[in-house]
Amino acid sequence: KKTKHLIGTLKMNGNCRCMAFSNDGLKLYSSGTSGQIYIWDLRMNKCLYRHTDEGSTGTRAIAVTADGSRYATGSEAGVVNIYE
Repeated sequence: KKTKHLIGTLKMNGNCRCMAFSNDGLKLYSSGTSGQIYIWDLRMNKCLYRHTDEGSTGTRAIAVTADGSRYATGSEAGVVNIYE
Protein backbone atom coordinates (compact mmCIF):
# COMPACT_ATOMS: atom_id res chain seq x y z
CA LYS A 1 0.00 0.00 0.00
CA LYS A 2 1.46 3.33 -1.08
CA THR A 3 1.09 6.40 1.09
CA LYS A 4 0.74 9.95 -0.18
CA HIS A 5 3.12 12.69 0.91
CA LEU A 6 2.84 16.47 0.90
CA ILE A 7 4.61 18.04 -2.08
CA GLY A 8 3.62 21.70 -1.63
CA THR A 9 1.41 24.25 0.09
CA LEU A 10 -0.26 27.30 -1.48
CA LYS A 11 -1.80 30.23 0.44
CA MET A 12 -4.85 32.23 -0.64
CA ASN A 13 -6.57 35.19 1.02
CA GLY A 14 -9.74 33.88 2.66
CA ASN A 15 -11.06 30.34 2.70
CA CYS A 16 -10.63 27.95 -0.22
CA ARG A 17 -13.94 26.52 -1.41
CA CYS A 18 -13.11 25.12 -4.82
CA MET A 19 -10.23 24.17 -7.06
CA ALA A 20 -9.51 22.45 -10.35
CA PHE A 21 -6.36 21.13 -12.01
CA SER A 22 -5.49 21.99 -15.59
CA ASN A 23 -5.63 19.01 -17.96
CA ASP A 24 -1.81 18.76 -18.03
CA GLY A 25 -1.62 18.95 -14.21
CA LEU A 26 0.79 21.90 -14.27
CA LYS A 27 -1.65 24.56 -13.04
CA LEU A 28 -4.22 24.74 -10.28
CA TYR A 29 -7.18 27.13 -10.31
CA SER A 30 -8.62 28.01 -6.89
CA SER A 31 -11.11 30.37 -5.31
CA GLY A 32 -13.23 30.85 -2.23
CA THR A 33 -14.87 33.33 0.09
CA SER A 34 -12.81 36.33 -1.05
CA GLY A 35 -14.15 36.11 -4.62
CA GLN A 36 -10.57 36.09 -5.95
CA ILE A 37 -9.55 33.56 -8.62
CA TYR A 38 -5.99 32.25 -8.31
CA ILE A 39 -4.05 30.47 -11.05
CA TRP A 40 -1.06 28.62 -9.62
CA ASP A 41 2.06 27.23 -11.29
CA LEU A 42 2.54 23.86 -9.59
CA ARG A 43 6.13 23.46 -10.78
CA MET A 44 7.19 26.60 -8.91
CA ASN A 45 4.38 26.66 -6.26
CA LYS A 46 3.63 30.31 -7.00
CA CYS A 47 0.64 32.35 -8.11
CA LEU A 48 0.81 33.22 -11.81
CA TYR A 49 -2.31 35.36 -11.89
CA ARG A 50 -5.06 36.57 -9.56
CA HIS A 51 -8.25 38.49 -10.31
CA THR A 52 -11.68 39.21 -8.88
CA ASP A 53 -14.53 36.96 -9.98
CA GLU A 54 -16.92 39.60 -11.39
CA GLY A 55 -20.20 39.86 -9.47
CA SER A 56 -19.21 37.10 -7.07
CA THR A 57 -20.08 37.11 -3.39
CA GLY A 58 -17.99 33.98 -2.91
CA THR A 59 -17.00 31.44 -5.54
CA ARG A 60 -18.41 27.93 -5.01
CA ALA A 61 -17.30 26.11 -8.16
CA ILE A 62 -14.61 26.32 -10.82
CA ALA A 63 -14.07 24.27 -13.99
CA VAL A 64 -11.37 24.42 -16.66
CA THR A 65 -11.72 23.38 -20.32
CA ALA A 66 -9.56 20.46 -21.50
CA ASP A 67 -7.30 22.78 -23.52
CA GLY A 68 -7.01 25.32 -20.68
CA SER A 69 -8.22 28.21 -22.84
CA ARG A 70 -11.29 28.96 -20.71
CA TYR A 71 -12.56 28.49 -17.20
CA ALA A 72 -15.93 29.01 -15.56
CA THR A 73 -16.87 29.96 -12.02
CA GLY A 74 -20.11 29.68 -10.09
CA SER A 75 -20.96 31.85 -7.08
CA GLU A 76 -23.28 31.74 -4.07
CA ALA A 77 -25.43 34.38 -5.78
CA GLY A 78 -26.05 32.10 -8.78
CA VAL A 79 -23.70 34.04 -11.07
CA VAL A 80 -21.79 31.92 -13.62
CA ASN A 81 -18.83 33.64 -15.27
CA ILE A 82 -16.72 32.35 -18.17
CA TYR A 83 -13.17 33.65 -18.67
CA GLU A 84 -10.58 33.29 -21.44
